[in-house]
This record gives sequence, structure tokens and C-alpha cells, in this order.
Amino acid sequence: MMGRSFTYHVIGYSRPEGAREYVYPAMNRLEMEQETRKAFIRDGRVIVRWEAQTRTGTRILGGKEIIPATDAPKVKTVQCPKCTGTGCSICNFSGITTARWLKGFRAWQLTPDTKGA
Repeated sequence: MMGRSFTYHVIGYSRPEGAREYVYPAMNRLEMEQETRKAFIRDGRVIVRWEAQTRTGTRILGGKEIIPATDAPKVKTVQCPKCTGTGCSICNFSGITTARWLKGFRAWQLTPDTKGA
């Protein structure tokens, strides 16, 4: 049996570096915020535009197929309490998430790791 595949709703594109353009896929507005942060913090790149890949992606982008990153929809985010902004599986390795997402976890799951400290 082969692995599953799916189409990302939106894809963010970085500034071209020579002949190369880096892509950052997302499935929703929160992931767009997270990918923007990861691109900048981890990779030192800036996402300059978002392109819809599906009808849902067009809805996410406000009815347009391509928008500049400055016009991307914003989501109110908070710093992840588990990793304190460095990245973990709770925050999709970005250091940020939403308060609503955190409500689904127990207190012991959100205590910061002290290993290696």
C-alpha cells in the first residue's frame, strides 16, 4: 500500500535566491502564520506571496488566487508554553499557536521541558 498524499490549500513563496524560490505549504490561516515565522526565524527567508492551490485556499486568501504576504489574513497567536517559543510538536515547531488550540491539552502536557537545562 502506498502512502497518502494531499494538496495543500495555500503555498507561500520566498524571495528568489538566484534561480531558487523556496516554498512553505499551509492548510489554514494559523499554519500560514507559523510558516511565515519558521521561514524567517529558522531559514532567514521572507515569504513574499501566497498562492491558492484549491477552492478552500482561495477562500482563505479572501477570494483571490494570489496575494502579497503583506495582505495575508492574520490570526491572533500566543507563544507556546511548552517550548517557550523555540518549537515543539504542539506549536508545529514554530514557537507560536492559538489559545484555542492550547485548551485541548492538559496542564501536564504544557509544562516546559527541563531536560538539558
